[in-house]
Amino acid sequence: MTIIRNAMVFDVDAGFVPKDIAMDGGLFCACHPQGRAGRPDTHPSPPDQAPPTSAAKPYHDSALGAPVETSGASSAFGPSDIHVIDAAGLYAIPGLIDLHTHGCVGEDYALSDPDGIRKMLSYQAANGVTGICATTMTLSEEMLTQAVANIRRCATTMTLPDETPTLAVTNTRHCAAPGAPDDACPPAQDVQSAPARHFPAQDAQTGLERHFHAQDAPSGHAHILGIHLEGPFVSPHKLGAQNPAYQHNPDPGMFQRLQNASGGMVKLLAMAPELPGGMDCIKELSPHVRISLAHTTADYGTAAAAFDCGAREVTHLYNAMPPFSHREPGVVGAALDDHRVMVELICDGVHIHPAVVRATLGMFGEDRVIFISDSMMATGLGDGMYSLGALPVEVKGKKAVLAQGAGQSSIAGSVCNLMMNLRTAVNEMHIPLHVAVKCATANPARALGISDRYGAVEPGKAAHLVLLDQNLDIKQVFVDGMPMSAALSSNQEKKSLQIPPATS
Repeated sequence: MTIIRNAMVFDVDAGFVPKDIAMDGGLFCACHPQGRAGRPDTHPSPPDQAPPTSAAKPYHDSALGAPVETSGASSAFGPSDIHVIDAAGLYAIPGLIDLHTHGCVGEDYALSDPDGIRKMLSYQAANGVTGICATTMTLSEEMLTQAVANIRRCATTMTLPDETPTLAVTNTRHCAAPGAPDDACPPAQDVQSAPARHFPAQDAQTGLERHFHAQDAPSGHAHILGIHLEGPFVSPHKLGAQNPAYQHNPDPGMFQRLQNASGGMVKLLAMAPELPGGMDCIKELSPHVRISLAHTTADYGTAAAAFDCGAREVTHLYNAMPPFSHREPGVVGAALDDHRVMVELICDGVHIHPAVVRATLGMFGEDRVIFISDSMMATGLGDGMYSLGALPVEVKGKKAVLAQGAGQSSIAGSVCNLMMNLRTAVNEMHIPLHVAVKCATANPARALGISDRYGAVEPGKAAHLVLLDQNLDIKQVFVDGMPMSAALSSNQEKKSLQIPPATS
């Protein structure tokens, strides 16, 4: 068992609360408040010093490499031979969940082989992003089939010993209204039985996540929570950085073939509802996959009709869609009026002006906004020439645009990971920390219908945890309750694991 003591712990309802946390078997097993709850408008102030302990003895913490105090007499969790970390002065937040990431560290989920995908998962975890939806682009069906098959291979290579008993399957659901319990949402797939020999992280037939022991999980990797197909069912008039050569009208048959190739792992489908067959496609597929409006010319009425047909999300709000105006509210206005709908925001300081981010949270409320990265392969690297969906992209600073000759100078994804965007939202856009954390953890978990297992520091949920200092720099990351050495301050330890360091 590992205990995190004296941290200011994120609480979905109360903001930040001084608590002690216990993790065991890959799950949070206890979370005890140590003081009065508070919901600050800015950064909360952790206690000036840790509560005193009685008969405490020094214990060298191998995770943080510093002495901490242990004491059975003062612990609410049991005996004194437990692993204890004193997190006084630190925030403890759930691992971030990025529903929209195309790539990082020179790799692309749509184009990389399994080794490249694992490289990206290591980088994400080192940067506090412990769950992702691997996101593809508008490509040919053949290329997308290979892409989802590679992602599936990475999600199913982890197996448990043959003697492991059959484990319970947790279905994914697609929530309607924010705040609705997961069990009020229709299941995305029927649960199917699996042989007792091997238990992949996600079932090869249904893509549904299985409970497993943390010690058997791949060390230092973010969890693949699903696949996000952004395209090819996008408007030729709002392509952005999507490849026009592979644009395709909505086709449920094509989607089902890709879903089969993925082993049922596709959880998000981004599409333009105004295309021929768009509304029928939404009606047919929305019981089985979460539909998000994206790269679209839809007006208010068309978008509202799409939501009534079953769409429940809007991809990177404001980008690649008609503008929100007083006479033509478009997709933004239709989403605002429908409380079943959640919206994605890219808070990198490039895609959306800070005033618009603040206004969006004011209009939609903190329960309906999902922070995403929309990161592409240059994330974690530097300026230069890269690609996104097989199109050339030029990166300078924090801005990535299609290279000249590849079309208009459209913004081509982001070069920031989700933790960087969270910092930008708080430090530069003046979004309250508890709101930013909620938009990057609890909200995406609820959108995927997995809030029973992810997105909060609560007993019974996956022990994905990030310790941040007052500058929101990462001090430690836990995946399934296990500390990631890559997040330590020692450069030598980072190098030995060959994991990119946490980005400041």
